[in-house]
Amino acid sequence: MTAPAAAGKIAVCVRMTARFKEDPVKLLVLIVLLGAVAYFAPAPLGHAEASIEISADRDKVWGVVGDLSSARLWDPGMKDMKITSDTKVGPGTVRSAPGTLAKTSEMVRDWAAYNKVTFDVSHDPKITKFETSTLTMEPGTSGGTRVTWALDYQMAGGYLGHFADKFLLGSVHQGRVSEGLPYLKRYVETGETPVTL
Repeated sequence: MTAPAAAGKIAVCVRMTARFKEDPVKLLVLIVLLGAVAYFAPAPLGHAEASIEISADRDKVWGVVGDLSSARLWDPGMKDMKITSDTKVGPGTVRSAPGTLAKTSEMVRDWAAYNKVTFDVSHDPKITKFETSTLTMEPGTSGGTRVTWALDYQMAGGYLGHFADKFLLGSVHQGRVSEGLPYLKRYVETGETPVTL
């Protein structure tokens, strides 16, 4: 091999080595950019809802739902909760629970006795940009009461927060509703609290 041919091969090897070093850097930059876009792009709105038929009249159901401190007896998200406001009933009442992942506080926004109560929900650390929780009561069949619980929310952290809610946290919002309504039914009908609370 002559000297110019050897020099050409060395130059090609140097260019190839430099290219291999640039590719991981480009990939890392691309991943960081995608992560930033996923974090700052607004997350889609979330909605969790379920209904249950309770074999009790609306007065009895409202006696439990309207007693805001009773949530610790049937709502898995309000275990160990306390009323933290001076107001104890109706709009402005705040209840808080330490929680496993985050402290949850709920403030009554709308109060229609025997029909509906709506809470503005906040967490510390802030895992949602906004969240509302609404319990609605309406006549059921055979003198019972139909209770619908709806949570509307937008996760903080954009699409990363949305995916964390769906896949890493196991859709905590839907789990809270799906677990809490049967507990509410049991508590209203029998006075028994679940052993898990």
